[in-house]
Amino acid sequence: LVYSAMGEYDKAERFLLASVELAENDLDDNPSSFTSALISLGEFYLETRQLNEALDVYLRAYLSADEAGGLLQQKASAKGLSETYKALGDFERALLYSEIYTTLKDSIFNEEKHRQVLIVQSYFETEREKEENEKLTYKNQVQQLEIERRRRERYYFIGAGVLLLVLIVVVYGRYRIRVT
Repeated sequence: LVYSAMGEYDKAERFLLASVELAENDLDDNPSSFTSALISLGEFYLETRQLNEALDVYLRAYLSADEAGGLLQQKASAKGLSETYKALGDFERALLYSEIYTTLKDSIFNEEKHRQVLIVQSYFETEREKEENEKLTYKNQVQQLEIERRRRERYYFIGAGVLLLVLIVVVYGRYRIRVT
């Protein structure tokens, strides 16, 4: 398309045709590159007003994208077909492909919005779970501290009881010594 912008249409067409041929040879591994090459060639033909060639190429691109399931490329092909049919004066088919283009554009938009909703939903669920885990961790720490406090209190009472018992024994022992 650079050559096309420079007005060197023969070179542009040669390179675009070579691009389509290379992509066609790699069709099994990368069908989207073939469709993209066809769309670029269709744009070139439409720009240079080679409308019958543009129509043939855009139809191949549309079928290729449909077969590969590439909605973005189907959308681009449908738009190219609509513009080509409009330039040819076939307004009925131009409208048909314009409607297909709009439907695909809406489908892509809806898919993207659905994907974004899922991402946001996943984020909030993750945050909620993280917050719940933090609450449980905090609650567990509080329980551990309470258990530790109760254990210490028990040891203090046992220690105090033992000291009291020792004190009683000592006082009683001295009392007996004095009495005798």
